[in-house]
Amino acid sequence: MRPVTRSVRRRGGVRAALALLLCVVVAMTSACAPDGKAVGRTAETDTAIDHDSVDRSDILIGVVGSDDASSDRRLMGAFDAAGLNAFYASVVGAGNVERAGADSVGDMVDRAVKAIVVNRMAVGRTGRGPWVDALQRARRAGIPVVLSDPVTPPHDRLLYAAIWKVDDHASHATPIERSVTEVINDLPHQATVTVTTRTARP
Repeated sequence: MRPVTRSVRRRGGVRAALALLLCVVVAMTSACAPDGKAVGRTAETDTAIDHDSVDRSDILIGVVGSDDASSDRRLMGAFDAAGLNAFYASVVGAGNVERAGADSVGDMVDRAVKAIVVNRMAVGRTGRGPWVDALQRARRAGIPVVLSDPVTPPHDRLLYAAIWKVDDHASHATPIERSVTEVINDLPHQATVTVTTRTARP
């Protein structure tokens, strides 16, 4: 019977170790979201998360498209011209655009992108649903989200780092690659930024 007893104890020890590891992982995941601030917009406060700047070559941006394919192409063209690595999830023709977009955000979280850009988001009147659930998941993962020309953004401003107003004719517009790298590196920036997609290849 002694071998059985040792085996049971051994299994109990393994379970305890796994439980402890799970607690550590959960704690680390929770720490990715700054308390009371949006991921990617904490630099002007004491709650800023200290980290090294992300090398340009390591940047991967996930872009969730809209029902306006030409607007999506403009964003992707700007990232390409700036030499930034971005991949695109189209929702054109999707039966449920909100669900398709939210699922795409989840895929991007799984790929551990450095930032997620959602084009022309329209959150339902209740302020809840797939979009909000997806953005909460990105927040928990510590991935900043930018809303480009949102139709109706979520009520909770902790779910996104910035709103872009795309205006290629504005003389004061911030180049889109500069704005997205500010968000990724959690540098000081406005909550709403007028950006231009006109950029020169580096």
